[in-house]
Formats: sequence, structure tokens, C-alpha cells
Amino acid sequence: ESPYIANLLELNEDEGLQYLVMEFVAGQTVLDWLKQRGQLSETEAVSVAADVARALREAHLRGIVHRDLKPENMLLVGEPTREPSLSLPRVKLTDFGLARESREAESQQVTNAGALLGTPLYMAPEQCSGQATVDARADVYSLGATLFHLLIGRPPFESNSVVGVIAKQINEPAPLVRTLKRELSEAIEQIVAKCLAKPPDARYQNAGELLEDLERLQRGEPTGIVAHPRMPAADARDVMSYDFVWELKNSPEKLWPHVSNTERLNRAIGLPAVDYQVEKNDAGGSHRFGQFRKFGMTMAWQEHPFEWIEGRRMGVLREYRSGPLKWYTSVVELNPRSDGGTTLVHRIRVVPANFIGRTAAKIEVGVKSRKALEQVYARIDAALSGELGSLADPFEDVPELPPEKQHRLDQLLQQIVARGVQPFVVERFGEYLASAPPQQLARIRPILLAQRLSVDERQLVAACLHGVREGLLTMLWDIICPICRIPSQVKDSLKALQDHGNCPACQTDFELDFANSIELIFRISPEIHACETGMFCIGGPAHSPHVAAQVRLAPGEKFASDLSLAEGAYRLCGPQLPYVIDFRVVAGAGVSRWALNLASGPSQELPRILQAGRQTIVLTNDRPHELVARIEHVAPRSDAFTAARAAATPLFRELFAGECLSANQLIRVEQVTLLLTHLDRARQLYFEVGDARAFERIHEHFHRLDEIVRREGGSLVKTLTEGVQAVFTEPLHAIRAGLAMRSLGEPGLRIAVHRGPAMVATLNEHLDYFGSTVSTAEQLLAAACDSHHPHPFVLSNTTAADETVAATLATLGFTLRVAPPLPGLTNIWPNLVEPNWIEPQRTQRGTEV
Repeated sequence: ESPYIANLLELNEDEGLQYLVMEFVAGQTVLDWLKQRGQLSETEAVSVAADVARALREAHLRGIVHRDLKPENMLLVGEPTREPSLSLPRVKLTDFGLARESREAESQQVTNAGALLGTPLYMAPEQCSGQATVDARADVYSLGATLFHLLIGRPPFESNSVVGVIAKQINEPAPLVRTLKRELSEAIEQIVAKCLAKPPDARYQNAGELLEDLERLQRGEPTGIVAHPRMPAADARDVMSYDFVWELKNSPEKLWPHVSNTERLNRAIGLPAVDYQVEKNDAGGSHRFGQFRKFGMTMAWQEHPFEWIEGRRMGVLREYRSGPLKWYTSVVELNPRSDGGTTLVHRIRVVPANFIGRTAAKIEVGVKSRKALEQVYARIDAALSGELGSLADPFEDVPELPPEKQHRLDQLLQQIVARGVQPFVVERFGEYLASAPPQQLARIRPILLAQRLSVDERQLVAACLHGVREGLLTMLWDIICPICRIPSQVKDSLKALQDHGNCPACQTDFELDFANSIELIFRISPEIHACETGMFCIGGPAHSPHVAAQVRLAPGEKFASDLSLAEGAYRLCGPQLPYVIDFRVVAGAGVSRWALNLASGPSQELPRILQAGRQTIVLTNDRPHELVARIEHVAPRSDAFTAARAAATPLFRELFAGECLSANQLIRVEQVTLLLTHLDRARQLYFEVGDARAFERIHEHFHRLDEIVRREGGSLVKTLTEGVQAVFTEPLHAIRAGLAMRSLGEPGLRIAVHRGPAMVATLNEHLDYFGSTVSTAEQLLAAACDSHHPHPFVLSNTTAADETVAATLATLGFTLRVAPPLPGLTNIWPNLVEPNWIEPQRTQRGTEV
């Protein structure tokens, strides 16, 4: 009985004839009205779409999908007036002949006998491709196509054949309505674009969500989907628009890390390096300015923060202070196709400052940039498809090394092999050094490179460290901003570090941390290869791969971010926000929408668990200044060879013993795992067997412990009379080392493992650890050695809480047992590692295992 639906009045039978009685609507169809008018005004079109959305809302709430929305099935209640401003009749939706219950397979199968159902001019891609099940999002697409027709006077896709229309519906992005009718509002353009998104997850999820924005638009309120990046005010006649479309073989997930790498892409298309400056603003944030010279002119601009949704879309706005342009926006969208490929759409909008700018834009953007972008995107696609070889650079061809430099590279690589590094690893490393582009060779990250080359991480780290000693590489220290994770500074020695760092990208001062903000990188020697150290882009998504989404919100703006977050831990934060909101995404959570006023922050009652798959996070900026909001993955930086990791690497401590901090300097390390040992009656050996034999036995004992620590990726910090202190980056490695030590069968050997924050300093020209964590580990060991309560292997609760520790111990046949308070231990409840009794087993061959 909805006033927006032509209602069913009767269902009956007369002498075997079944019939329906429908409500009579005294008016014409919207299609007839459209034929008379050619196209409708924005107000009229929105009124029609809103009424249809009200009708569909009722259907969608009941799980009913119409599946045949088109202007012919929309009836006007009464006759519209001839005056366009008064022509706002009510609309009733009719013809539910193809409608089906979206939750019932049998209902779907009634009309799935291989027939094409619906009208191709308005059908969603999933309908056109013959998918057995469609849902409310297909109706949203059809209503978007109808709205497009009402505004422009034609459907979004036309062809001489049905097959041609279907192909376009499946593969081609719809034109933006403002490119065809400039007087339309930015808001209606974004509403239509969201309805016509190819992936169903990127659309409004039902008619009710669409109606919210249509009604806001009717009331003159912000819709929450204003185009981003927001374009400055300009006469539509001055805006030069360029929409480039390319069909690529690979999926958006594979393409995203490369397409979003604006640092590499800008160089590849021929742009010069940029000189960046950052200035603080009164709102607690910063403004970023860039400039370069081209064609004898200085191009200087303010670069606003990039905005993106991981795997789907990114864009940036530049407002120029000098040069031939006023402003420039670039937006890249990745739309998945049904065949697994991607339709990449690159939209550029330019407002020239003068005739020179208009001419330059036609040539540089319309011709040269299009050609350069086409070549780079095609190369990325070919590289991901394996057509260029495993080591080929996805962005540009790299010329071969001259024979003399290749010969010198081979000599240095042979010397690294002679140092004990696996030949296969050195060979792969050498191939990379000979073929990598200059930008990559200026910042070699060994862990990430090992993953790319599919070689052992420790071996590649060893190749890099030996490469420094042999003169192949230079060792440098990147200072990483903990907020944006962009390298803010580069130091050539740990002694050059200060207690704090400063990030010019976000104007943040931060305390240095060995485990998070200091990373060891390598640069190839200029004797072998020239490096590119210039900066081509500082704010693109590739610099912040931990950020799933970033948006710039104007004062008073409301923005809805449609995300596709997988299961995991996330946080909402921003450089100007004084808080962080942590949340998780899990399957079966049941909540997929989150509304947050950024001014109120975490004081609001918000669900801290969201449904995996698709989420809508609505952000409102009620502050008087612009804010940048981010959704970040919460995950450790496993691809970084941090200073803490380097300090725990025995080869680093061996080769670069002098690489330490300046005198009297302390730097924090967020988490470090310490393993301490104690050999009972070690001192008494000197009295029992004599100095020489005791020293020999203790020295051999320490040597065996050192071998075990090295094998597990740790490093000895120091040896004491009765034991050793070793450091590891991960607790599991320390546990495995401790179990291996126990298997030596050394009587009276006690082991303690503890994990926590510490301070790093230089003592006797070596890096050493200090603080409460070290003191706790020493107390833990002392308690384990207590003669009344001796325990061979003790873990603190912070170590035992690590999930990998418990799982590994269970696999090896050990169990964790909570111990009572141990004497001499303050505020610690440790866990004991005690072996289960394991009965020897025999295989079918009778071999004991």
C-alpha cells in the first residue's frame, strides 16, 4: 500500500482464468514525459529518482528485487505542468513482473532459463553477465542509469545492437554527467557515479541508502559523497577535462601497489624531481608546497594530501602559486571486470591561468601525458602478467651495465660468496643490482627485497652487510615518521642520530625508537651504478601502505567512505586528531556502518567491531578547519630491517662493532626479547678442576650457546662469569634457542626469557641494553636459580602471552604452566616451561624417533 507503488488490488480466478487487478494510475509514463522534454532539470530528475527510491525501499526491506527498472515502468500521478520549475508530480513504480525474492534460490530460478531478463539499457553488469543471483544493488544501478537518462536525455550506454550495449554495461565506465551537462551539481554527479559503479560493493547497498543522499540533495544539505579531491570553485567553461580509459589484464589488487606508487610513476612518465617545502598552519597541521622547473618556467604549487581507498581509487589536488595553471586534479579509479581484469580510468581536470596554460595543457596532458601513462600502465600490466621476466622493472627499461662495470660487480659478488653467503642468493642479488632502476638502488631494503627475489632473508641481509665491507654498497639509516611512515631523514651513522626526529611531511616531532623509527638501508656504490635520490612525489599511497583509506574533510563536511576491509585490526586517526580509535573487522559481526563526529572523538558510543567484506564509515568534520582522517592497518613493520633487528643480528655486530650511538645517548626500543642463562657452580669449577680446565670448559660452553643464538637469528650482547645475555627481535626465536640450549644436557643450566621495552646505549664501544626490562630479566633468572625453587626454563608472562610461543611449544611436546610467585621476584608472575613425558615411538621400520 505504498503511495509510490502501483498497488495490487485483487488476485482471483474466473472460470479457470487467473487474473490480477492493479491500481489505475491516471497519468503518463516518465518515458513519455522525457520524450516531450528531451531532458529534465536536476530538480525534476532528483524528484523522480527519490520517489522511485521510496518505492524500492519498501521492496528491498522485504528482500524483493525489481530487476526491470526503466522510465517506461515509472508512472506520473496526474499531468505535469508545462512550467519546468513546477513540474514535480509524484511517481508510482509499476510492473513487478520480473521481481523475485533475492534470498530464495527457487524464486530466482523461475526466470533463469537462459533468457536475458530486464532491459539492457538500464541493466546492472551482473545482470548482463547472466549471474544467477542479483540483489538490491542491481536495482540501484538501474535507477542510476535511469537518473542519467533523465538528466542527459539518453541512457549512459548506447549501441546499434543489444550485444554492444551489454558489453559496455559490463566493461566500460559510465561518463560523468557534468562532462556532458556542465550546469549540474557536483553532488548529483557523484550520486549517479556511485549508482553506476561496476562492483556492486562500491554502490549504494539498497534504495534506502540512495534515498538518504537524494533527500539531502533536495533539502540543500551535504550529501556525504562530494567528489574528492574537492575541486576549487571555477567557471565550468574554464575547466579542461581529460578522461583516459585503459583495459588491463590484471586485477585491481595486483595493480594497486604499482599504480599507486606515484614516486615511481611520475619519474617514468617524464616529470622532473620536485623540491618540497612544508609549513605549519594555525590548525595544528601543515601545508606542503612543491616546485620544479620545466620549459624554462618555475611551476610552484600547494599539494593537498592525497586521498584514496586502497585498491580502488586515489586522487590529489594541486593549487598553483606560479606557472601557467591555476589548479590541477588527478583521479585514478580501478574498476574490476567480470573476466578478472581491470578497467583503469584516469581523470584529469585542469584550469589554466592564461592562454599559455591552455595550450600547454592540450599538449602536455591531452597528448604527451596520455601517451606516457598508456605506456607505463601497459608495462605494469605486462610485468604483473610475467611477460617481462621476473626481475624486469614494472615502470621503465633499465640500460645494461657497461662491460667494465659489470666485470667489477662480478668481482665484488665473488668476494661476498667467499665470505660464506649462499651462491644462489648472491647470484639473484647481483642480477637485481645490474637491472634495477636508479630509484630502487638508492634505497635497498633487504627484507622486502628478499621477499621479492624469493630468497632467504638472513642470507640476503648477510650479502648486504658483506657488500658494505667489500665496497659494493653504502650503509645508511632512514629515520621513519611513526605517523605517515615516510623516510623523513637519512643518516650515515648511528652516531649522527638525535633523541628526536622531525617529519617535514606532517610537521611532527617524534621520539626515536630502535624498533620502529630507525631502519637500516643500503645504497649501491656509484662505482657500479648511478642512483636517483631526487623526490618525485612525497604523499602518494605507496609511501603509506599501512593506510587503507585517507580523506581530506573541509569544515562542516560529511563524508561517507565505502570500504572493503578484510578481517584484522585497524585504527582511525589523523595528524590533527588528538586521539586514536582502535577497532577490529571480523566475519559475522553484523555491524557494517559507523558514523563518527570527528570533533567528539572516542567519547561517542561506537561499535568497535565491524563486519568483514564491506563497511561504510561516515565522518563529519564539525571543526572550523580542515581535517585529514585515516583508516590504518594495525600490523608490525615486518618488511623493515630496523635498528633493533640489526642490533640483534650477530653478523652486524661482528662486522660493524664500531657502529654505535654517540656517548651518553639513550634511544628507546619499543620491544626487545632478552634471553639470559646461568650455569650453576660455574665459579666453583675454578676451585674444583683448576683455572685452565675450568676456563676451557666455560669457554666451550659459551661458544656452543653463541652458535645456538646465531642459528636462531639472535646476538650475544655480553658474557658473564656464569652465563650470557642474548637479544632477539621475536620471542619465538628466543624460546627455540632456549630449548636448544636445554638439549645440550648441561647440568645446572638455567634459562630465563623476558620481553618488553628497553633503552639502547653504547657501552665499551658496543650497543647494550638498559632499563626495567633488563632488570626484570635478571630478577627472573635469579629466581629461577633459587636453590629452594630451581626451574630450568622460566618465561615471563609477557613472553608466554605471545601466540606463536604457546603454539610452537605445544607442537614440540611442551606445555606452559603458571608458576607461583618466585622468591626475590617483584610484581612478576612467570610461566614455567616443563616438558611432557614423551614415550619413544617406533615407525613401521622400527627406527626410534
